Amino acid sequence: MLCCVLSLFCSNLFAQGDDRLKIKSGGEEEVAARVYRYPDFKEGKVHFRNGAFGSSRMNFNLLLGEMHFIDRRRDTLALTGLDKVNFIAIEADTFYYDALNDEFLEQVASYGNAVLMVSKKYKYSSTHKSAAYGQYSATQASTSLNNIQADGRTVDLSPDQYALYVKSVKYFMKANGGDLIPVTKGNFLKVFPNHKNAIQNFIKTHKTDFDKEEDLKQLLSFSSGL
Repeated sequence: MLCCVLSLFCSNLFAQGDDRLKIKSGGEEEVAARVYRYPDFKEGKVHFRNGAFGSSRMNFNLLLGEMHFIDRRRDTLALTGLDKVNFIAIEADTFYYDALNDEFLEQVASYGNAVLMVSKKYKYSSTHKSAAYGQYSATQASTSLNNIQADGRTVDLSPDQYALYVKSVKYFMKANGGDLIPVTKGNFLKVFPNHKNAIQNFIKTHKTDFDKEEDLKQLLSFSSGL
């Protein structure tokens, strides 16, 4: 079975939904459900570039940045051979592997020849150790007794320490047959150069927040329809 030497725990210290994740070193091999995109593994299908496909129960791990599936022996494994994958469908959702940035992107909207995608993953923020009265203070790991391998790095922890991971959310778009690019106001104007004034007016009128998914959907829908 895929092993993650992690013991996840929650406290009121950072009670901010799923935006922050505390991971403590330990012997138990368990991963909290909140690390995954879905609360349970769902039926998924991997579509390969040669036209073949494979089916399994699947889920995306936001901490490891891996697409996981359950094999016939009920082991949880990470999908490999990603250069041969065209896209992955998990129920109604579609995921693409971005080889350039070595990450998975989830398609959140499609308007004709324009597509909006999002990258969601937990990224390492800091290491903390226990302090007086059961509180925690930021510090560098001093004694390496265990480690966490996630987010493309190894974090060494002693038994009284935990690592804090913060969820990173970044949006990308692809339109008019162009390359995949980050979503910014400037990139919108570059992708739709013949409609700069209309797009700028839309952004001003609707007070578009480029960190809000619904705002980006509305803007892309408007821009692609011009």
